[in-house]
Amino acid sequence: MKRIWMAMAALLFFLAGCASQQVAKPQVADFPDHYRQFDAALGWEVKKNPNDLIVDGVFKNLRYFQMTDIEVWVETVDPAGKVLSRSVSFIIPRTVMQDESAPFSVRLPRNAAANKLRFTYKYTGEEGGNDEGGGDLRTFQSFDTPIPQ
Repeated sequence: MKRIWMAMAALLFFLAGCASQQVAKPQVADFPDHYRQFDAALGWEVKKNPNDLIVDGVFKNLRYFQMTDIEVWVETVDPAGKVLSRSVSFIIPRTVMQDESAPFSVRLPRNAAANKLRFTYKYTGEEGGNDEGGGDLRTFQSFDTPIPQ
């Protein structure tokens, strides 16, 4: 019986050690490119491959008690303003609480004529305190940024 208790104590000790390990989540400041508005902040990095652009980043909720159904759309745009390609990342987890962040990633075909990226993020902002959802606000923001050389 004493052996069982000792084994259980050792197991709890090791499990408690594992539970205290936290993986550092990427933050907006960890990325070379940034955008900040009253409701959200984004940080991202553009990786260029021969055939495509990969935009990896993080979305941070700055304004609402929680945001749900977050989408980050990225388009490549030419100097005349024509959209050449478009891709979307649906943020998971579905709900991002205030001051929390979640990663996003999109892949776009590479086009020599593209000179900028157009980001559009959409979400439902929830103030909290209303069980009927009457305070929910579905909205979006958009901004352009040059494609890094």
